[in-house]
Amino acid sequence: MNLKPGVTLHGGSYRIIDTLGRGGFGITYLAEQVMAERKVCIKEFFPEEYYNRDANGCSISLGSQGSAKIMETFKAKFIKEAKTIAKFDHSNIIHIHDVFEENNTAYYVMEYIDGESLSAVVKRRGALDEAAAVGYIRQIADALGYIHEQRIMHLDVKPGNVMLRSRDDRAILIDFGLSKHYNAESGEATSSSPVGVSHGFAPMEQYKSGGVKEFSPATDIYSLGATLYYLVTALVPPEAADISDEGLPALPAHLSQGVRTAIERSMADKRKARPQSIAEFLALLEDNTPEVVAIPTPAPTPTSAPVSTPVDDKTSVAASAPVADERTVVSAPAPKAQPTPQSKKEWVPKYAVDKPKKSGETKKKSKWWMRLLIVAVVTAVASFVLLGGGSSAPKQQLHPNNEIWYTSSDGKIDHVFTINSKDKFGAKIVSNTYKDGKGVIKFNGDVTTIGDYAFYKCKNLTSVTIPNSVTTIGRDAFLDCYRLKSVTIPNSVTTIGDYAFRNCGLTSVTIPNSVTTIPYGAFRGCSSLTSVTIPNSVTAIGYYAFDGCYNLSEESKNKIREINPYVL
Repeated sequence: MNLKPGVTLHGGSYRIIDTLGRGGFGITYLAEQVMAERKVCIKEFFPEEYYNRDANGCSISLGSQGSAKIMETFKAKFIKEAKTIAKFDHSNIIHIHDVFEENNTAYYVMEYIDGESLSAVVKRRGALDEAAAVGYIRQIADALGYIHEQRIMHLDVKPGNVMLRSRDDRAILIDFGLSKHYNAESGEATSSSPVGVSHGFAPMEQYKSGGVKEFSPATDIYSLGATLYYLVTALVPPEAADISDEGLPALPAHLSQGVRTAIERSMADKRKARPQSIAEFLALLEDNTPEVVAIPTPAPTPTSAPVSTPVDDKTSVAASAPVADERTVVSAPAPKAQPTPQSKKEWVPKYAVDKPKKSGETKKKSKWWMRLLIVAVVTAVASFVLLGGGSSAPKQQLHPNNEIWYTSSDGKIDHVFTINSKDKFGAKIVSNTYKDGKGVIKFNGDVTTIGDYAFYKCKNLTSVTIPNSVTTIGRDAFLDCYRLKSVTIPNSVTTIGDYAFRNCGLTSVTIPNSVTTIPYGAFRGCSSLTSVTIPNSVTAIGYYAFDGCYNLSEESKNKIREINPYVL
């Protein structure tokens, strides 16, 4: 049934190595791109209920000519969608290298991802901790937001269709076999496609004929919420019909309110009750406080034994004891220890006790010492200011290359530095201190990069100074740093990653004159950004680089349009 190892395709360009998997409409192979000497994956259009493999082991033919027309339609759709995906340029979406027809069917060639699926990870490790699960979900959401902007729905989001790349732990969305492209004007699908559902991850509308004929991100969002449910519980969600009848099972008590709400809202029975966009879904995740349920005041100790009242055939509770909500995760705080009462000192008027009057000589000496004290204080303050102590920010010489300086609205930021700091910054963190309104992170060597997700979701970060030794700011480096108003990007930086400053609170920014490209989505969602200084070295600006920057000055907009008229 499958192509055998050693079979070549597309004029010998690709050699089959092994079969990776098969579904109702296709077979996926591990192959070698011969001239490039690299591994690739190849998807073959092969509806197993309709096609047969011929005796030569390569060509296929229809089992019945009665289905010839519909199979041709589906094959054309397979090719069309492959060509559409090949145009995608997103780091969380599988890349397609080639599309061709051969053996009476069609193929497309994808990048080979060395890693494992989210499904395999959970089966091996069990439920993921919330931070890891949300990190992966945000990446998948980013990919879905990208395709939704192009009027495409994936329609098969599930843990098995998300690969985690081993070398950087990046989540990659794969398998667009059920995806649909929708007309921008009518909102209806531009082509018919095979109908399929993944039980537990598909909403009710995907079970209905014509249920997804119109564009609705809420359908993919249901599957995204179901995927998050799986990651934090290690359980396949109940089917949509069962949830409609019986409701969603209770979620683990340790989950934050944001994750609870995101799952419950996304997996709502009716589309209108779900988040209507990826942005709305992500907003639900922002509330990271645990659910708080009021703890009832205990009843007075009864004078006689309580009477047990049956609740069901398995449970009974004391009639006089209130039943706490099983989702309660935050207990009432223990009462603060009260200080031991101290007897108050009797108040004595300041001048109640007669004091001996100072002599004239004593007064002269006091004035002389007072003058000396004033001179000393003035001298100390002047020295402090002249040496830079009075500046609102330390002078550049106080920023060695092995330090990152920052400010935060709530003091020291810790959670981001639990990562492997050498991978993120090029050197290991040796200390992180916060004093007098300034934070200093010290490393055991020069900081050479601000890596991917380095300051991800540091919501209270307000300013950061990047040392002159840094050459690269990675993808999503400051993603969702909503209060980040000021960032110093040194001229040593030559590369800025996709979404590097997405959803930041920046009001102005200066691009270093060593940068040539402002990448995809770099400042997307920076609604407070009013001015951006772009040097002549910049020759390219990616799509959505300034999407949502509604307050940009006309001068800044004009400069952006000079480089890429389609950005704004």
